[in-house]
Amino acid sequence: MPGIAIRRSSQSRNVLHSGVWFLIVAILWTLGGCGGGGSEGSNQSSTSSSTQESTSSTNTSSSTTSSNGGTTSRTNSGIVVTSVGPGIVAATMGSNSDIAFSKDGTQYLSPVLTFDGTALTSMMGHRSNARTDKEQPVSLLLHLSGTHVGDGRVSFHSVTNPKGESLDLSIQPCVPQYCSVLVPRMPSMKMMEGTWSYRLQSPLAQPENFKVNATLRTGATPGEDTRLIIAPYWVQGTRFNINNVKAALAHLVAIYAKNGIAVTMRDLTLIDDSRFSVVSLDFTHPLTTELISRGATDAINLFFVDDFTDYGALGIAAAIPGSMGLAGGFNGILIGLSPHRVGSHVDTDFMGETAAHEMGHFLGLFHTSESTGSPQDPLEDTPECLGFRDVNASGSLELDECTGAGADNLMFWTPFTSWAGVHMGQDVLTPDQRTVIRYAPIAQ
Repeated sequence: MPGIAIRRSSQSRNVLHSGVWFLIVAILWTLGGCGGGGSEGSNQSSTSSSTQESTSSTNTSSSTTSSNGGTTSRTNSGIVVTSVGPGIVAATMGSNSDIAFSKDGTQYLSPVLTFDGTALTSMMGHRSNARTDKEQPVSLLLHLSGTHVGDGRVSFHSVTNPKGESLDLSIQPCVPQYCSVLVPRMPSMKMMEGTWSYRLQSPLAQPENFKVNATLRTGATPGEDTRLIIAPYWVQGTRFNINNVKAALAHLVAIYAKNGIAVTMRDLTLIDDSRFSVVSLDFTHPLTTELISRGATDAINLFFVDDFTDYGALGIAAAIPGSMGLAGGFNGILIGLSPHRVGSHVDTDFMGETAAHEMGHFLGLFHTSESTGSPQDPLEDTPECLGFRDVNASGSLELDECTGAGADNLMFWTPFTSWAGVHMGQDVLTPDQRTVIRYAPIAQ
């Protein structure tokens, strides 16, 4: 299964040309290891979202009015539920302070933990007592985050739907300090009403730092009226013009519109802090975490910076998927302006394509095929470019070798053809890819 993608410039491959290209860095995982990628800052635009918090339970509760005008209900379940957007809630499920582990062979397992997604969403008034098609469960994202998460530490051992069916966690990747389980990861996977259960695993008897959250979405069956909300941010510098960012965003909108997916773009938030001009691609780096944590919880956050400390990178999503609906260091996408320069100007169409590609990752899409032709994404209708097409024996499948086999797909692994560095536009999404995007927990 593909991993996190990092777009890189030509010199990362020691090839000189006028364009840029991207290189996969595949993060491998196993079921026994890891499976899986805000509150807005003071300089956020006026488009920031308001939230409501409550504590969910099927038992008794009390409620108070919070400082932001929302309602906080407290029950004996201890689950805190926050309204993210229409039909979307984020729930705090537990942490190292209240989840114990017991020895099981060579590892430690948590007890079976359960939650009722319908009950959680109904706490915020998004569902009535009368069951209608417009109030059905749509999607779920289980988050596991903390310094003791990933890298062979705490991860999901199992996730079981209300029918008692176990999900395939081999397609649920981890990155350091963040794991997630997305439902649906593919059209055949369904979100269901009722009680879900999960267990955590760890090599440690009692991990010291982790928490479990969930983002749940209810509503009508997603269709062409589904909308993605984007919150763009630009770290102001002296080398680039704001129009570069605006033009790239316009091209991103056009790519998704061509595929029948509507995008609402919020006003561009300007961040006047030179500390963030050049940041690390490591989302656990304190500076990167501080920047990404400024992102809105009810939108897809795109952060445009001058460049990266990691040589030659073009852009990266925090995870596949990112932490939709959950504030923190995995709630966004980084895009570099400098690496998209061609000569003396920024290729804004190419930068918009990079942003659209990384947004696909953030919403749960993998590369259709990796650079060697294997592995492929889990979707049935995406084209596969297999290893036998590597006619120049370079070890990497290029666009010209994959013409007619997915080279024009937005999620193809590279935007450049062969060693010459010729860029080819990619703006195609298959029906299955569009379904995953429309069912994303953050979509509206």
